[in-house]
Amino acid sequence: DKVMAGETSVAMTVGADRTYTGTYQANDNVIFTVSFKPIQKMYTVTVKATENGTIVLKNSEGQEVVSGSKVEEGSMITVVATPNEGFELKELKANDTDIFVAKTFKVEKDTEVTALFSQKVIKYTVVVAPTENGSVSLKDMQGNPVASASQVVAGTELEVVVTPSKGFKLESLLAGKENITETKKFVVNSNVTVVARFVLDDSVEAVASESVRVYPNPATDYVLVEANADAQIRLLSMNGRTLISARTSAEGFARIDLSSIAAGTYLLTIDGAVRKLIVK
Repeated sequence: DKVMAGETSVAMTVGADRTYTGTYQANDNVIFTVSFKPIQKMYTVTVKATENGTIVLKNSEGQEVVSGSKVEEGSMITVVATPNEGFELKELKANDTDIFVAKTFKVEKDTEVTALFSQKVIKYTVVVAPTENGSVSLKDMQGNPVASASQVVAGTELEVVVTPSKGFKLESLLAGKENITETKKFVVNSNVTVVARFVLDDSVEAVASESVRVYPNPATDYVLVEANADAQIRLLSMNGRTLISARTSAEGFARIDLSSIAAGTYLLTIDGAVRKLIVK
């Protein structure tokens, strides 16, 4: 470590055989004091060449440590990983130790830092808009259901399953601005909302039910409904909008006031039974 001649430091040089030599002119009695310290081990730190990003090493003072440098044992090294545009850091190791989260390591032996950058997985949100008179669901091309508001990987093809309620039909189906009424399929390339519109099926005949009676029909100011107790009744416009909602009594009767309803053709649904109703 050092050699002192009394209070004076003696300059020492080291030879090839690790022998230290120094010169001091003594003009009086003098005591030489020699102190030793352990040799600091040094290890090589390297960065393995990688693609799609860069790796920079820094010591505890924030100074860059060049790949291939000798570093003192016990030094803490910070790894700065910078992906290229469109890529992300997938894996980061110091030899075989995973440092993906910490991004630091302690030098205890020769160390090689390796990084793996991969292309970013881009995802978009797919939403099914609320609708009436039918149901809409999504599934991927393997048949797996995809819930509304899910994050879906860009480029994924989805299929839309539409099920009109009784007496209705699908009028239009949009994925964003794309009309998919015929194909019922689309590829996810952005955040997208799926919108289905169901309308009355003019060609539908009344769905018979022995337990349901609707009279008078045509009607003017009111219509009477006989059905099961507490049956759900809906009077629907031709575009599928619910105009009146009611329920039958415990005895299975209901009187629907039509005084606010314009003359025309409507659909009356009673717990699955469907009746066309003419209002005059």
